[in-house]
Amino acid sequence: MKRILSMFLMLALMLTGLAGCQGEAASENPSESAAPVVNTEPTDEFVIYRPPYTPDWMSEAIMLFRQIYPDVKVTIEDFSTTGTYEERMAQYCDRVTNELLSGEGPDIIFPSYLNANIYKAMQGGIYLNLSPFFEQDKNFKEEDFLPGVFDAGKYQGRQYIVPIYVTYPAFLARTPVLESLGIGQVECGDTISFLRQLGEVSPLLDQNLELELMMHYTGFFGRFLEIANLKLIDYENRQICPNPETIRAFMEAYKACYKWDYQDGKFVSGRMTNAPPWLPVNYCYTWLYSEINHFRLYGACFQAVDGGYIDFILRDTEGRVSTSYMYYTAVPASSKNQINAYRFIQILLSESIQARKVNYKGTLQYENIFCPVSKEALGLKVREQMNEPSIKFYDASYKTIGSVPALPAEALLGHMDQLLQAETSTLYDSTIITMTWESMEPFFKDEKTYEACFDELKSKLTIYMDE
Repeated sequence: MKRILSMFLMLALMLTGLAGCQGEAASENPSESAAPVVNTEPTDEFVIYRPPYTPDWMSEAIMLFRQIYPDVKVTIEDFSTTGTYEERMAQYCDRVTNELLSGEGPDIIFPSYLNANIYKAMQGGIYLNLSPFFEQDKNFKEEDFLPGVFDAGKYQGRQYIVPIYVTYPAFLARTPVLESLGIGQVECGDTISFLRQLGEVSPLLDQNLELELMMHYTGFFGRFLEIANLKLIDYENRQICPNPETIRAFMEAYKACYKWDYQDGKFVSGRMTNAPPWLPVNYCYTWLYSEINHFRLYGACFQAVDGGYIDFILRDTEGRVSTSYMYYTAVPASSKNQINAYRFIQILLSESIQARKVNYKGTLQYENIFCPVSKEALGLKVREQMNEPSIKFYDASYKTIGSVPALPAEALLGHMDQLLQAETSTLYDSTIITMTWESMEPFFKDEKTYEACFDELKSKLTIYMDE
C-alpha cells in the first residue's frame, strides 16, 4: 500500500512540476543559436531502446512511466535478450549511432554503451541541452541530490548527461596491516599524497611474507587516474594537459607503486579465507565500489576478526571528494518526444527507482550496488540497514554457514556523512585511460624519459580531441 501511495504522490508532483514547462520557447541567447531546439510541447509517443544490460530498475521505470502517462504510446526496442552480450553491445551501438547521425532513433539513450567521445558529443550538439527542463521543473531541487553530482554531465554550463547511480573513491584499510607497514595516518587528502605514501612503503611488500598486495587487486592505475580527476583534455578551452606540473607529479607518484600494481602484466586478486567470516589475508586496502553494501560487509569482518579498520574517501588532486558516473543517460537532440524523455529521467531520479528494493529469499534488499544520486534514497539505504544484528555468510546452496556482528548504527551514519561530503563528479573515459597507460608505461618501466612519454601522450590526446 505504501508503494502504491508513493507512486501516485510522485505522479501528482510530476504533473504539477512540468506544468510550467509546456509551451516555453528555447533560449534566445545568441551563443545558443546553433544548439538543438528545445521542444517542451507534450506528445503522445515515447521510444526507448533498452541497452544490452540493465538491472531490473529499467523495467520498473518503464512500468511506472506507463502507469503515470497512460495516454503515451511507449515503443521499446529491447537489446538485452538476443545473442551474446558482445553481439547485443554491437547491435545497440551500431543501431543507435547510425540513427543519431540520420536524425532518427530513440528518445533516450545510455551513452556508456556507445563507442563515442562523450564530451565531443556534447560539444557537437548530439545530445539535447536538458537545462531548460530542469530549470522549469518546479519540483527539481539540485540540493536534493549529492553535491556536485551533476557537474560531470555539463558542458559550458548546460546539462547534457544525467547521472542515475554513482560510485565513490571510498576505501577501507586494515588496521593491523597499516601498523605492520608503519602507517599511523593514511595520507588521503589528495591522490598524489596517497600514492607517494604507498610508494614509500611498497618495498615492505618484499619483506612481508603474508602481505602480497597493497590493494585488494592489481591494475589500479586506471582507477587512480579517475580518482585523481586530472584534466587531460579541456574541451571547453581546447587545451591538452593544461596543468602539466600536476600530471607529472601524479605519474611520478604512481611510478613508485608500479611494481606492486602491475604484477608482470597479470591481474591478481587478493585471496580470501575459505571459511567464514570472509576475511582477506594478503592485502591492506580495499575499494568499496559498492559503498554502503561493501562497507557494512568488509567493515564488519575487519572489526570482528581482523582487529579493526579505517574508512576514508580518497580525494582528487585538488583535495575534493569526487563521485564517478556508473549509470547515466542522455536525450538525443533528434528526439521527437523531448518532454516524455525528460519525464522518464524524472522517474529514474525518483525515490521509487533510486531506493528500489527487490525480494531476495524472503527479504527485501537493495538491488543496485552503486550509490543513488538522491540524498533521501541514500539515507533510506543506510537507515534500513542499521537494525541488522549480524552479517551472515552462505554456501553455494545459500545455507547459512557463519556470521559476524553487524557494524553499529554510528559507523553506518558516519560513513554516510563522508559520502555526503561529495563536491564534484567525473565521467570515466576508458579511451583516455588506455591512451595514458600505453603512453606512460615505458616511463614507469624506465625504458623512456618522462618527457618522451608525455609528448607521445599529448600527441594522442590532440588527435582524440580533434577527430
